[in-house]
Parts: sequence; C-alpha cells; structure tokens
Amino acid sequence: AFPVTLQDSEHRLTDVNAAYLDFTGFRLDQVLGRDPVDFQPEEDRAASRAWRRQMLDAGPEPLMERRLVDAHGHERWYRAARRTGSDAWGHRRFLTILQDSTAEHAAREQADRSVRELDDWFVLSHIGMVLFDEQGLLVRSNPAFDALKIVAYTAHAGADDSQRFLANGFNAVLIKPISSQRLKDLMS
Repeated sequence: AFPVTLQDSEHRLTDVNAAYLDFTGFRLDQVLGRDPVDFQPEEDRAASRAWRRQMLDAGPEPLMERRLVDAHGHERWYRAARRTGSDAWGHRRFLTILQDSTAEHAAREQADRSVRELDDWFVLSHIGMVLFDEQGLLVRSNPAFDALKIVAYTAHAGADDSQRFLANGFNAVLIKPISSQRLKDLMS
C-alpha cells in the first residue's frame, strides 16, 4: 500500500493511512494537525512552501520528489502526486499519494558519485601522464572499476614497456599511430 495523506485548506494533516505511519515512523498523534513540510529537512521547507503556493491554483500538480526526516532521524525520499478537492461543506482538501523512492535516490547518488570519481581519475592522456604507482594502477583499487578496460597508448614503447604496462593493470597497449580498426578490435 502507498502512503496517503489528507490535508485541510491550511495544509494540516487531517488523516493518514497506516502506510504513511510506517513510512515516516511517527504515530498518528504525532502527525495529525501538522503540516507535512514540517517533516522535511529545514533547508527544504521554504522552497516546498513556495512551490506549493505557486501550484495552489495552477490545476493538477505535477509529480514532485521530496525528502523528509523520519521519526528515527533518517532521510527518506518520496515522489508525491497531490490533488485538490472539496469536502461536503465546500472546504478545500488535498489528497496526496506518496511513493517511497529512497532506494532509487540512493542508487542515483551512487551512480553520480561513480561518474564524478571517473572524471577525477581519468583524463585522456598520453602514457607519459602516469596513471599508476609502484603497486599498480590506483584505479584498480576500486572494485567498481574491475570491468573497466584500460588501454595504454604511446608513441614510444618497446616490448619491455608493453609488458610492464600489462603487468601494471592495463588490458592492452596501443602504439601510435593508432588505427581505428585496432581500436575497434580492442573495444569489442
């Protein structure tokens, strides 16, 4: 079941389902009467309130992604679809359905970190720009790079140099001039 909330015209929670309580870790008496923005990290609250004011009369709100801090102090990410309606007395009500996206967000962050780490480690450079130390390639110390092919290229390498590169973790050695066919063969 997805976490669901019902809010009054002042955005105070008037009802939540058990899935919401499970997701946040709070008890019902800890959430009723509160604005859910209060559960967000302090630095997110002003932007959330501004976005909410902007969307108030704009029609169906787009899917949003936000985070909250649960009862145990852990950051939880969620996607939310919010719809506006009226109760029997004509008072505005907001119904929000949440989807836990914490694991997905963590995976995206890890992928972004890996890309940044790759950017930090690699610059396409001539073999004279040494990428390894006495113990071997530093990049090979990170298991995330085990499947990465590393090809040395140089204009000046003898058989001994090529063997040393291979022994230090390179998968292949290309000696200039490099043919596109040789490069394609190495990449496949």
